[in-house]
Amino acid sequence: MDPKLIFYGVIPAGVALVLFIIARSWLKFFGLPTYEGYRSAHPDLVGTARVACSSCGGTDIFIFRTHGPVHMCRQCGKHLYRS
Repeated sequence: MDPKLIFYGVIPAGVALVLFIIARSWLKFFGLPTYEGYRSAHPDLVGTARVACSSCGGTDIFIFRTHGPVHMCRQCGKHLYRS
């Protein structure tokens, strides 16, 4: 394989792919509402000691860390809000 092809073709394509994946995950993270936004959008699902999923109604919520803490429903896997 020609070294120029690797240097000018394959490496930049790989870098562009990695940057695309990182940007996509950041956009997904910042596209989620904060706790306050989730609470104002779903006041019936947020109580004093519990938060329920807006998709399935499940109350088993856990924190998954990506670029920051994301609260997810353990029952259906929906990303609920970031904190």
